[in-house]
Formats: sequence, structure tokens, C-alpha cells
Amino acid sequence: MEHRWGIRTRLARPVRVRSSGALAAPAVLSDISVSGALLQTSAPFALHARLEVQLFPPGSGYSSVEATVVRIGRFGMGVEWTVLAPQSVQRLLSEAAESEAPADAEPAKYAKAPRPTRAR
Repeated sequence: MEHRWGIRTRLARPVRVRSSGALAAPAVLSDISVSGALLQTSAPFALHARLEVQLFPPGSGYSSVEATVVRIGRFGMGVEWTVLAPQSVQRLLSEAAESEAPADAEPAKYAKAPRPTRAR
């Protein structure tokens, strides 16, 4: 069962998603909260799959956050962070708050994500 904590913040941030089965795919982080996120990707991740979401904060390499797929829907897949409010997510939320879009803004329109690849 999915449990949401915190306010969702809209973003349009590229991320990379990896599964334990070595499937790696680009994705777009379209909203985020301290408990999870909505990701858009063309990759066929399964419900309850354990993932590594690689975030690319400005000015540094990347940071990884462990997550579980809790929902797959028309607008993407919902993931829940394994740990509530990971530090890298808190930093991303702070950044987004500084340049926040109005709450009634339309969600961003996204191009199709590139096809997933298998890690070697």
C-alpha cells in the first residue's frame, strides 16, 4: 500500500533508473516529495520492483536513492523511497522551492523517453 508524506513538488528533471535485474533507463522526475516521486519512463519496470534512482544535482556528479515501484499508471510510475526523506531528495526539494512554479501550473509535457538499455 502506498503512503504519501509531505507535499509533492513538480519538477521536470532527468534521472536514471536501475533495477536489480540490471535494466537501466533514462526517466523524467515529474514530481517529488519526501516519501517518493512520479517518474516517466518507457522502461518496463514491474510493480514492487526495487530500484536505484540516480539524481543529478547541479554542480556535482550524481546521488542515488533506493526506491520501490508502488504504482504504475497512465502518467508514469510512482515510487516510494526506501528511507523517508533521503538527504539528496531534501536538497532537490530545497532547490525546487527556490524556483517553485505556481501550484495551479499545468504539468510539463514530456517527450517520449529513450528506450531502456541493459547494463553490462
